[in-house]
Amino acid sequence: MGLITLVRGFKVSVSDFDVFLRANGLPPIGGGYQPSPKEAEDIAKLFRVHGIDCEVRVFVPYATGFDRSRHLFVCCDWIHVLVTRDIEGVLQEPVPPAFEQMHDSLGAESGVSRYIVYNEEEFSYTPEEVIKRNMAPIECGVCDAVFSLWQNRMRHRHDEHGISEDQNPLPDC
Repeated sequence: MGLITLVRGFKVSVSDFDVFLRANGLPPIGGGYQPSPKEAEDIAKLFRVHGIDCEVRVFVPYATGFDRSRHLFVCCDWIHVLVTRDIEGVLQEPVPPAFEQMHDSLGAESGVSRYIVYNEEEFSYTPEEVIKRNMAPIECGVCDAVFSLWQNRMRHRHDEHGISEDQNPLPDC
């Protein structure tokens, strides 16, 4: 399972981005691979050193069976999509001027815009809704019963309240 992300940023070639990284003392990401968490942290620090006053992340598209992408996206805002998500009004904040300047200095191949990026190798997203529903105390929602496990809540709702619902429903995100 991959990760779908709606991003706001710009498209730049992997080779140009690698030149930028090398010129600033970081190893190239090369080959069109998604940066590791440590590499992503170092890249974010590099952008802060260059005066970027927002969170920055690099997204590299990838789908099994295709060549590695020769492009990546440098982004100032993003939201992940597990299955479906309402995107009305998202990614609407003004683009920071320093981010626009970085766009110009990197020789971006696109303007700052919104893109959908898919990467089959990225598995790091767990929706907040899923995290919350698995954190005790988990309330029944019908009565005052409280549980430490989601499965116990679902069994209770079925057995005690006659509610028939999916045991592991898709989150609305």
